[in-house]
Order: sequence, then structure tokens, then C-alpha cells
Amino acid sequence: MADTEVSSVVSDFIGFLNASPTAFHAVDDAKKRLQKVGYEQVVEREDWKLEAGKRYFLTRNHSTIVAFAIDDVLVSLSTNILYA
Repeated sequence: MADTEVSSVVSDFIGFLNASPTAFHAVDDAKKRLQKVGYEQVVEREDWKLEAGKRYFLTRNHSTIVAFAIDDVLVSLSTNILYA
């Protein structure tokens, strides 16, 4: 990573920290950032219809956020293992 890229990442992170005095604020900002890059929110207490190649996140009590992606290759491998 070039120095200018590192500086940009560090500046962004410092901005995130300054805008997040509480867990609520940090989760809210992270949620917006994830949605901006294509993550979809799922609700913990509902059934999920997850698809290979997509990215998701969930929140709990406005103080915790969990993001994950379903990889096409992993789904293909696990399906082959299950049905082998």
C-alpha cells in the first residue's frame, strides 16, 4: 500500500472513531458503510434467504454488528461434500 493510500485509510478510521462516541454510533456508521458497498441487512429473529455470492449483516441491540459473505466456491464445495 502506498503512503497516500495508508494516509487515506488512517484518516477515514480516525473520522470513524471521532464520529462514534458510543457503540450505537459506531454500529450506525458501520451499517451505512456496509450498505453503501452492497451488504444487505438481515433480521436476527427472521428466517434468512441467503444467496451464494451475496454479502449480509445483522445488528443486535444497536450495539453489535456482524457482517459476512457467502462465497460461491464455498457453497459449491459444501454442496458437493453433503451430497458425495
